Amino acid sequence: MANEVFEVVPVAHVIGGRSEPTDDHWGGTETIIRIDDPRFTEESVQGLDAFSHLEIVFRFHLTDPTDLHFGARSARDNPAWPKVGIFGH
Repeated sequence: MANEVFEVVPVAHVIGGRSEPTDDHWGGTETIIRIDDPRFTEESVQGLDAFSHLEIVFRFHLTDPTDLHFGARSARDNPAWPKVGIFGH
């Protein structure tokens, strides 16, 4: 299982929002999630308006790979906050 590989195929794209990758101050940012996959019709999102939130899995395609830190660090490099590993961020 350690060498298992799987492919993730996008079913939607985010339209709008930000053009620069930044960590903070996302309040008030509005976007549209456009479902591009023809398998999903309007019925696919029926009832979503009754949910409190959505969990969206996305790829940070604009992130500079040299800015990735796989070890433990303080969030936003703030020394007042505890260090946690990448899976804690």
